[in-house]
Amino acid sequence: MNIKNIFLFLLCFSFLNLLAQEDENEETILNFEDIDPKNSKLKKTFQFSFGALDYGFSTLLSDEGSFNLPDEISFMDLRFWRSGSVSFHLVDIMLGLSGKDKIQKLGLHSGIRLYGVYYSFENDFTLADEQETFESAITFVPEEIKKHRLMSTYLAVPLMLEYNSKPWDKNNSFKLGFGYVYNFRLYSNSKLKYENKEKMKVWDDFNLNPNLGMAELRIGYGPIAIYVQYGLDGLFVEEKGPNVVPFNFGFITTN
Repeated sequence: MNIKNIFLFLLCFSFLNLLAQEDENEETILNFEDIDPKNSKLKKTFQFSFGALDYGFSTLLSDEGSFNLPDEISFMDLRFWRSGSVSFHLVDIMLGLSGKDKIQKLGLHSGIRLYGVYYSFENDFTLADEQETFESAITFVPEEIKKHRLMSTYLAVPLMLEYNSKPWDKNNSFKLGFGYVYNFRLYSNSKLKYENKEKMKVWDDFNLNPNLGMAELRIGYGPIAIYVQYGLDGLFVEEKGPNVVPFNFGFITTN
């Protein structure tokens, strides 16, 4: 089963879980009179929050959705434990869809995130700037490189459908969100650190895709939540780099 099928399976499974939770909540839902008046904000159509943080692991998939990259682009193999992503939520906006004067369990989520991803390579090579393709920027080196990573920072705008079974009780609430995230690349660089502690940093776009769309699934219960992101666009501009797509997964710290 490739990663696309796995992602679709998780999405369908989560949606069925959502429906099951909804049926259960219909039997046990609290009346508005039972809810602390201080939590009347739960009924607001527009809700804002700030400062959430996502942290996880990042890897690359082939165009067929496999973790095993073809031999011809094996130079893109990553040091998995040294590759990751961080997303800082500058602002989250929730448009409630549950109706007027009702607790907003269902909503449309958007906002602005600052998203950074870094890939640490197994192979020892340097990257030159202002090259026609990513491959032509590569120069393999005999020196042993201690650290080698490609980093890119994006401004991310999500558009997701989100469900929260018990907004008034975050420690016992089932949460589900899925949708699309548009990432606009701000800047990128390559950084190397040799065994002799010499460092080198090159700033360039390296033919990375300036507009990167990703499908995102978020699921959690109580204080525990995880996310999965799958690239709908290639990491590089078409025919300007290896045909790979980004895949991220990790943990969510709520605000």
